[in-house]
Amino acid sequence: MPTVAGVSVRTGVQLTGVQQTLIRAVAYYPNLPQVYVTSGLRDTSDYHGRGWAADFGFGGVGRTTSPRGVAFAQWMWQYRNYFLEFIHRNAFNRSQRWVKLRPGRTASESLLLAHENHIHLAATPESLALLLQHLERQARVVPLPPPAPIPAPTDSLPTAIHFLRG
Repeated sequence: MPTVAGVSVRTGVQLTGVQQTLIRAVAYYPNLPQVYVTSGLRDTSDYHGRGWAADFGFGGVGRTTSPRGVAFAQWMWQYRNYFLEFIHRNAFNRSQRWVKLRPGRTASESLLLAHENHIHLAATPESLALLLQHLERQARVVPLPPPAPIPAPTDSLPTAIHFLRG
């Protein structure tokens, strides 16, 4: 399979520059090898047809999700404000869903059913640029190591308290 920024892309999937940028954002997902692009540019009148949407699979079989899909959806959902659309529903717990739609579009049962085996993401070029900046800043932040434990006083080593009491 070809790749974009380390993300596998199904053979034959056509991608615009915006969709490749979307994939670069997804590449920050910590469990990246579990995610791949299933659909990009299509001859439709939606965000896929505009070149602003891509669909991501995660190893679900047939029409079902997987724990990998749920984990990916949960991780990506924290960035939902950068997306025009975000659609996925857990096939094993249908009350668990991640849906953000453009105004005027409703989350019908058929729409949710169609998104149980992949995650649909759509974004503008401008919001993707902001998302990438955010992800790059987060990636540069290195957490400080936990402080070393303070050794307990022993009889053989005087401590400041022992010294002061002296």
